[in-house]
Amino acid sequence: METTFLGIPAEAGLIWFDQRRIGKFFNGSAFTDLVGSTLPNGSTFTVDNLYFPIPQNEVVLNPNLGD
Repeated sequence: METTFLGIPAEAGLIWFDQRRIGKFFNGSAFTDLVGSTLPNGSTFTVDNLYFPIPQNEVVLNPNLGD
């Protein structure tokens, strides 16, 4: 039996790290570039989207993180 959390496969969170490491994602038939791809909501994936967001309360404590 596969381990799930809220109905999502446990390995789903690891896919992000693989995509970020190789810069590509599997679109169902082939690997394509992550940066420059169009997301389901119509926006384009940029290099800035590769970074984890820093919580606002951490930026308030250390303004240098917001740069």
